[in-house]
Amino acid sequence: MEKTKTKTTKYLPTTNYQLSTNKGFTLINILIASFIFLVVFLGVVEALKVSINLTAHNKARVGALALTNERMEFIRSLSFANIGTQGGLPAGDIPQQETIVLNGITYLREIIIDNVDAPEDGLGVDDENSIPADYKRMKVKTSWTIQGTTKTVSLVSDVVPPGIETNDGGGSIVMNVFNQIGEAVTNAEITIVNPSIIPPVSITRTMNDNGVFLLSGPAAGNYQVSVTKTGYSTSSTYGTTTEIVTPTPEHFLILEGNVKSKSFQIDKVSSKTIQSYTFATANTWVDFFDHTDKLWVTATTTIESGALVLQDDDGSYYPSGYAQSVSVSHPKLYEWQEFQWNHATSSETVIIYQVLYNTGSDWAPIPSADLPNNETGFSISPINLSSLDIATYNEIRLLTTLTTTDASSTPEVYDWSVSYLASPVLPNFDFNMRGNGNNDDITKIMGQDAVGNPVYKYNEDLQTNSSGEIALYNLEWDDYLITNSTSTTGLAIAISCPPQPLELSPDARATTSLYMTPYTDEALVVAVRNVGGVLLDGAEVRLYRTGYDETKKTYCGQSFFPNLSKTTYSVDVSLDGYTPQTLNNIAVDGPSSATTVVLN
Repeated sequence: MEKTKTKTTKYLPTTNYQLSTNKGFTLINILIASFIFLVVFLGVVEALKVSINLTAHNKARVGALALTNERMEFIRSLSFANIGTQGGLPAGDIPQQETIVLNGITYLREIIIDNVDAPEDGLGVDDENSIPADYKRMKVKTSWTIQGTTKTVSLVSDVVPPGIETNDGGGSIVMNVFNQIGEAVTNAEITIVNPSIIPPVSITRTMNDNGVFLLSGPAAGNYQVSVTKTGYSTSSTYGTTTEIVTPTPEHFLILEGNVKSKSFQIDKVSSKTIQSYTFATANTWVDFFDHTDKLWVTATTTIESGALVLQDDDGSYYPSGYAQSVSVSHPKLYEWQEFQWNHATSSETVIIYQVLYNTGSDWAPIPSADLPNNETGFSISPINLSSLDIATYNEIRLLTTLTTTDASSTPEVYDWSVSYLASPVLPNFDFNMRGNGNNDDITKIMGQDAVGNPVYKYNEDLQTNSSGEIALYNLEWDDYLITNSTSTTGLAIAISCPPQPLELSPDARATTSLYMTPYTDEALVVAVRNVGGVLLDGAEVRLYRTGYDETKKTYCGQSFFPNLSKTTYSVDVSLDGYTPQTLNNIAVDGPSSATTVVLN
C-alpha cells in the first residue's frame, strides 16, 4: 500500500504595527522653546550682573563714605581762618581735588569751601557791616565709577567764625547773571581766576537758583570772571592785550573792605545758515520742438521736422489741436520777463498762445486782470510778463492751440521761450560776519583797539561751501552785520534777506540769503514795509530824476538800483491795498545807500 505524503505549509509569525497619530516637535516649537530659554537665560545673566554691580557699588560706597568723613573731620579740626582750598576762595592749604585709590577702587574727592552771606544782617551790598562773608560752607564730595556708572556721596557742613566776621584784608563782590530779557539764569557756572596773587585763585562754582554768587574775602586785585551754562552763551571780563587796549568790561578790581555788585548776561545760543546767490541773472527756457521732452500733454498735434504741427489723419489734418509745455520755474525766481515764439501760418490757419498757472487742482489761463488778453489768447510775439506777481505765479506753463480750415494745410510752431531773472547759487563766497551790527550794545564788544575801534566778541571771516551755504552754530543773540571785500570779489551785496543788520534772538534757528551783484560805486536799496514793520513783496518802486527813470518790484521787500549817480532821487512806491507814497531828496552816496518807505 502506497503511502501518501502530505505537505504542510508553515507560516512565519507576523506582527501588526499601527502608525501613531501623535506628532513630534515642529521647527516652530523648537524655536519658541529656544526663545523662552534664551529670555530666561539672559534675564538670569542680567540679574547676576546687576547683583554684582550693586555689590561692587555698595562696597565702593563704604569706602567713599569713609574718605568723605575723614576729610570733613579734618577740615572741621582746622581754625576758621585756615579753612580754605588751594587756589580757592577762601584760600587755604586743602587741595580742591584729590585722586585716591582705596581697596582697588579709584575715587575722586572734591572739596568746595565758600563764604556764605546770611540774610539776618542783610545781603550783599546791603549787609549792615559791609562784610557779606558771615560764615563758611564746606562740601566734601567723593565719586567713583564702576562699569561706566558714576556714583557720588557728599557731606555739607557750616562753620562760623569765633567772633565778628572779617574779610581778612580782602573785599567782596556779589555777581548776578540774567538772560536777554532780564530774568535770572538759574545754576549758571561761574569761573573766577587770578594768577597774579599768592596763592593764585582758580575756582569754578554754580550760581544759585536766583542767578547770584557771592565772592567774599579774596585778596585785593584784578579777577578774571566768566559765566556760562550748557547750551548758553558766555559772558566774561577782559584784560589788556596787543589787540584790546581798553577792555570792556575789564577784570574786576576788588579793594580791601569794599563791597561791589556786578551783573552778567547770558542766554541760549542760536544757529544761522548763510546762503549766497548771484542776484537776478538772465535765464531762458526754450523748446525748439526737436523732441517731446518739454511737452507735458498734446492733443492731435505732433512734432515733424523740428516744428509742432497738427496731426495728419489719413491724408487730412485735424481741424484743431493743442500742446502744453512742462512747468517753467526757478527756486530763486526774481522776475518773469517775456514769452515769445516763432511760427508760420496762412490765411486758413491760426495759432493762439496762452500762459497757464497752477490753481492747486488744475492748470488754467492766468486771468486777464493780471495778464491782459491772456484768457482770449495771443497771436503776436512777444508778450511782456514782468507785471506778474512771482508770489502768485512762481510757476507757469505755456499753451498753444492750432486750428485750420483747410484739411491740407497746418500751421507750424518752430520754437517758444520764456525769459526770466533768477538768482543761481554762488559757491565758495568769502565774507565777514561780526556782531553788534547796530554799534549800540557794549556787551557785544571786548573793548577798543589802539585807535579806538571796537573789538567785537564775534568777528569771523567765513566762506560758503560749493553749494553756496554755511551753517553757523553756538551764536550769541546779537545784531550781526555781513560784509565782503569788493576789491577781491568784485561783488557787492545787492539784497540781504532779511535786511541787515541781522537780528538773532536767543534759541533761534535763522537763515539769511545774500544776493550778490557786480560792484558799482553808487547804488541804492529801497525797503518797503507796512506800519507794523513787515517787509512787503511785489510793491512797485519807481526811482527817478532828470535823465533816469526805473521801476522795479520788491523782492524780499526790497528793490535794488545799481549804476546810479551821486545825487538825490525821488521814489514812488505803490502796492494794491496800500496808499501810494512818494519820497523826495533821497541821497545816493556810495555803494550801500539805503532808504525805507512805509506804506499805510
